[in-house]
Amino acid sequence: MAGAGLGQGALAAWRRAVDLDPGCAEGWLALGREAARASAASQERVAPPWVVEQLGARGQAESGLGGAAEARSALRAALAARPTWAKAHAMLALVCQAWAPRNESCVLRHAAAALSRDAQSEPALVALAAAKADALPLANSCSGSCSAAEWAAGAGRLTVQRRVLEREVAALLRRAVAAAPERAELRAALAAQLGGSDEALELLRSAVDLAPSSRLIVGFAMKELRYHRRPRERGEMLQAALGRRLWRLPFHRPLVYWPSFAAVSSQPQLEILRLALGEFRSRLPEIRKELMESFNSRLELDGAFAGLDGFTPCPTRSRCSEETPGLLPARTRYAGRWLELQIYDERLGQWRERGCQAGLSQSTCDGLAAIARLGLRPLQASVSAVFGPATYIQPHEQLYDMYRMHCVLALPAGAQSVLQLGDNSSIVHGAQGGGRECFWFNEAVEHELSFSAGPGLVRTVLIVDVIPPELLRAGAPLVEERPFSASHLARAYM
Repeated sequence: MAGAGLGQGALAAWRRAVDLDPGCAEGWLALGREAARASAASQERVAPPWVVEQLGARGQAESGLGGAAEARSALRAALAARPTWAKAHAMLALVCQAWAPRNESCVLRHAAAALSRDAQSEPALVALAAAKADALPLANSCSGSCSAAEWAAGAGRLTVQRRVLEREVAALLRRAVAAAPERAELRAALAAQLGGSDEALELLRSAVDLAPSSRLIVGFAMKELRYHRRPRERGEMLQAALGRRLWRLPFHRPLVYWPSFAAVSSQPQLEILRLALGEFRSRLPEIRKELMESFNSRLELDGAFAGLDGFTPCPTRSRCSEETPGLLPARTRYAGRWLELQIYDERLGQWRERGCQAGLSQSTCDGLAAIARLGLRPLQASVSAVFGPATYIQPHEQLYDMYRMHCVLALPAGAQSVLQLGDNSSIVHGAQGGGRECFWFNEAVEHELSFSAGPGLVRTVLIVDVIPPELLRAGAPLVEERPFSASHLARAYM
């Protein structure tokens, strides 16, 4: 049965079988599937690394590569013994798709071989659809003044190319859904390839009906409905989810869920957070000087930036959208330009002074060390910059609860920068006019940003993320496997 691992006795028996008869295809298939299951046991949970570590799971880099290589070797031995075996071709296609290192040519070759012998092979259809979806180009579309040279060079062409490939993926997923109509993730993936159509809406509804307790499936469906501007249907889905107690609050919908974390606030008021603000406020003049010098030195005269783009720059007086590759793609609508410069990144939440880029700002590193001494566990620090005349970042939320600090580094005169939170509260950046210079908010609460200023003017803030202290005492969260990850595919098909 798929997902049920072999016992030690059965495993030993199959090993003896292939030792006695190297041409025992069934033995090699059983050993290959078991190696794939074992190496995928803890891969790709939808959880922050510090939670995965606390749960005792080990990542693929530690234990998966050897098992994946063993799985490939055994499945190839099965095919050497029985070259036309559709099931072995399908299993190898899955391993080549989802187990590192991924091998697209292996997926295409073995999925095609499986489907030529069994046109309804669900694992082969899934492997091939996933490979083609991963090959989708990152695509942008734009409305408004979209002829600007910095945007038009290729973005529209990639969007057209993506739509063609999406139709190929959709055709494969239709066959997979026909073969396994009970799988919610296949319906959600097919809906994602069909855009905002009525058929996509019905597929999303049926996916939620099949997996009503999956925060991943329900959360993905709601994001699709938000992107495709279906507020009524999204509202109905949200109210039904709240009625099932999937989440407690309509504006707080983390995918990693702590049932005991009840006192959720969009703007946490813990004493330790107040003390942490004090540590950064006391250093703010030095932090501003150091970080603005570092940021400006990386922003070249031609507008190029030696850092991270939050999204592809959108031309002035335009609205853009961006879609990532994958069976369950992320989509966003936005305007303007958003840049980030990383200072510190330690996702296990263990303060490591050597991991902080003191060359960018020694004072920021000193502030991080100070809040670590208070007992906070910093995850990352960065500079975030948005550009005039207008930048808009759509409603979004972190997958898990995380407290984020903003401290304003630079805000042009007359500019307005507003963080709108999902509980209908808002925070204005800046010390003037009722604004706030430094503050904390919960990144898992839905929020959006609007910024307006003169053309080319920039608002910059220091961002610091920490683990909410309450979560360290809240026990284990509810964590799901990422759909179409190695662990999910092993459970479904191996």
